[in-house]
Amino acid sequence: MILIKFFTYIFTIVFCAVLVGCGAISDSTDTSSSSTTPVSSNCSAVLFDSLPVDNLVSIVPLGNSNPRGGHTFPTPHNYVYFDEQGNTDLAVYNVMAPGDITLTSIETMTYTHKTTGVQSADYSINFKSQTCSSVIGYYKHVKGLESSLEALLESISKSCNAYDAGDQDVERCNYSFSHKVSSGTVIGTVGGLGQEQANFDFGVADKRTRLDFLDQNYYWSDFYYMMCPWDYYSAEFKATYDIVAKFGIKEQGLDFVSRQGEPACGVFMQDVAGTAKGNWLLPTQTSFEKEDYHIALIESNYDAAKAMFSIGSDSELIANNKAYRSEFSPNPDETSFIGQDFANVVPGNIYCYSSSDDKAYKISLDSENSSEGNEQHIRILLYLEDDTTLKIKVDDANTSCEGENIPSIGDFNDFPPVSFVRDV
Repeated sequence: MILIKFFTYIFTIVFCAVLVGCGAISDSTDTSSSSTTPVSSNCSAVLFDSLPVDNLVSIVPLGNSNPRGGHTFPTPHNYVYFDEQGNTDLAVYNVMAPGDITLTSIETMTYTHKTTGVQSADYSINFKSQTCSSVIGYYKHVKGLESSLEALLESISKSCNAYDAGDQDVERCNYSFSHKVSSGTVIGTVGGLGQEQANFDFGVADKRTRLDFLDQNYYWSDFYYMMCPWDYYSAEFKATYDIVAKFGIKEQGLDFVSRQGEPACGVFMQDVAGTAKGNWLLPTQTSFEKEDYHIALIESNYDAAKAMFSIGSDSELIANNKAYRSEFSPNPDETSFIGQDFANVVPGNIYCYSSSDDKAYKISLDSENSSEGNEQHIRILLYLEDDTTLKIKVDDANTSCEGENIPSIGDFNDFPPVSFVRDV
């Protein structure tokens, strides 16, 4: 349940700073803003030297997709697992400052499931490096705060707002302040009685390096600067804690699944000009509100050789406003128009993907609109009209790509398809 959209609110605020914790905590106030601080040429390459949690089991690579939970685009952060996925008997573990940092804000997040009404709550802790103010970061889905942080929140004002993301309604309250904390200081906890989430988010943005997304004005500001947090640790630290071997996921009762492909930390920015690969935006959404309106045609964050459809619930593509996610192995025949890798989808042809054709490159059926004894198969038709316009039709009537089933461009446009663009 990791919700990318929280960035919209987290980093658009002026960074005052927050830091607290037990251990070495300074009462000095830092009023600088990470969005206005000049880039320093004196920043060290190594900024972090402490694990974020005292029991590190696995690290989900960048680029995960979960459109049912509001994550249509590749995720810009790692999920740090302190236990096996699926374990509901979670011990309490400490969350620590990864380096010498200044806490800049804390957010309380309350989630209400739209269907069941079940509520849950957690914290987002935002910070910046003390030695390189261009590097900012966050932990999300922290379940408890260190006691002095709790006391601090009671003494300062907050600002709150509400919004929806995927299958959740969210209320967010932000507390801004500034305190310095030394590396390894305990600032919160995860796990514990009644908790079922065995992970939390660890994200870092570096304002010195801008990513080459094909729309350079649409996303929230820090979206363009998200990096791998583990790049800010030394090689010696990563070797000591065997960090590279931890990229993957360990589910309860199953073997560890390691990341296949480079870089081991995963890939966030996946736009490839002149092809279908990457993020695509619904053009009616002229300003960014949430990811549910959009789609991403990307690679799997667990196996870079596999492709993935990530379709938001408000994209107008899937029946009954449902989200869709499918990971598949692309057709090894790079000249084929069926099951093709998105990086090979170029303007001028209709490309077809089917869940009903018995092929190695078949996609998943529409599980959100399926029921027991009634599997809803689909096919997805892609037409890259030009470098900046992608037309898509999800068909649940004719679901095959074989024989004469792929329509002509004229027939395809008569459906009609839904258009997405690179630059809104």
